[in-house]
Amino acid sequence: MWPFSKKSSAVDPSPANNPGYQHRISRLDSWANFMTGLGYAGYDKRMATSFQPSRILTEQELNDIYRSEGFGWRGIEIFTEDMTKKPFTITGDPKNLLAKEVKRVKVYSKLTEGIRWALLHGGSLGVIGIDDGRFLDEPVDENNIQAVTHIRIFDRWRVTFAPSDLYSDPANPKYGEPEYYTIFPLSIPIVQDYKQHYASLQAQAEKGRMGPSMRDRASYGLAAPISGAFRVHESRVLRFDGKPIPERDRVANSLWNDSYVQGVYDRLRGLGSTFANLEVIIENFAVDVLRIKGLAAMIAGGEDALAVTRLHQIDSTKSALHTLLLDAEEEFQRNFATLTGLPESIDKLILGVCAAWGIPVTRFMGQSPAGLNATGAFDMRMHYDKIASMQKAMLNEPCEKIVKYLMLAKSGVFNGVEIKDWEIEFPSLYELTEEEQAAERKTVAETDAIYIDSGVLDPAEVAISRFGGNKYSMETNIDAGRERKLPGEDEDVKTGSATE
Repeated sequence: MWPFSKKSSAVDPSPANNPGYQHRISRLDSWANFMTGLGYAGYDKRMATSFQPSRILTEQELNDIYRSEGFGWRGIEIFTEDMTKKPFTITGDPKNLLAKEVKRVKVYSKLTEGIRWALLHGGSLGVIGIDDGRFLDEPVDENNIQAVTHIRIFDRWRVTFAPSDLYSDPANPKYGEPEYYTIFPLSIPIVQDYKQHYASLQAQAEKGRMGPSMRDRASYGLAAPISGAFRVHESRVLRFDGKPIPERDRVANSLWNDSYVQGVYDRLRGLGSTFANLEVIIENFAVDVLRIKGLAAMIAGGEDALAVTRLHQIDSTKSALHTLLLDAEEEFQRNFATLTGLPESIDKLILGVCAAWGIPVTRFMGQSPAGLNATGAFDMRMHYDKIASMQKAMLNEPCEKIVKYLMLAKSGVFNGVEIKDWEIEFPSLYELTEEEQAAERKTVAETDAIYIDSGVLDPAEVAISRFGGNKYSMETNIDAGRERKLPGEDEDVKTGSATE
């Protein structure tokens, strides 16, 4: 009760005379008004509001949402599609020699699969098949990679590790990260032909391609099992992480990140229940009411079948003659549900789901931008910027690892020699319109003209840079050994010799 009400006028509200009052109004820094009770617990109902986190979704719930909830599936697929829409490129490989190896190992499809399950489950792991004469639980011998054969993707629920499997040296850059993973496949084993694998190990041991411990293990037949769990070293895997979370939560989550569905679950539930209720409203949009005199007496007398028969007769006349035949004492009325404001409310819920996902409405719903002069270009630019940051965070490291191993493979196109100063680049997803391309090329042409007039570039260099490749390029390649003369340099020399 507010201290200044008549019933409590004898109460002194000052903290000095009311010890319990100080505890009652204790709060964190915020706006407050003593006269109105704003910001004081017990008088301002906002103070009773606190944040309650959603429960953590289980593996099966995430699978069910992906398979059965369209809005949940849609968000995962949009991120997956946009992140892997355009193949990455490799600087230092102008002839794109690595493309054949990438295609052979199905790198792009495996990256897509790894990203998809990382977004849905919070993480995934790709085990790389590397022929280097070592076992899965040993570091990759980069000096003896014969071939990269395949990549097998597992979601985070199939992967585990013990505390002893972590890097324990604080001086190691990978301190606290797993050095070994134990994988529990659901059905498909990594090694399908044990006898063939064992024979291969024996042959390699005889050729001396293994260390002593490896020869001993091969001679005793301790090869990888046909099925069941197996252990793999971190150098042989591609790790994909989901939505970043605080360190404490990540430790509680077995050093995995969060599912992207976790943060939008409440919004998905609200929108899903709204659509379910909307279906019920539409189904009962029009309700027919028939008043029959003495209906209660008919039912009480066991003549309810007559009432049902009468209802069927009315329904039949409505559909056949579009006319109702009613008795003088009967009354028919049709009531309609009110849908005023419902479409706007649903639009707001959809907007909330899109905001939670971080995806523009135009991309999420596949609809055209609304409003005068609306193009949606700004929204898509923001979205593609987000995709670019996600590519760097989730794809850059796995791509660099698999590309490096493909280069070091002695049976590959580079014959085991890693090219110098190579980098992974993800092409921009934003595509300019024809008008924007024309304006951009005009700007580049004007800039080129200035450089040519100033003697900075040669016309041949500009021509080759712009049109020498398979398509137009804004990148300028210059000949560093070419001798260049500034404008007017020849004239100054001639003038000087004449004066002498």
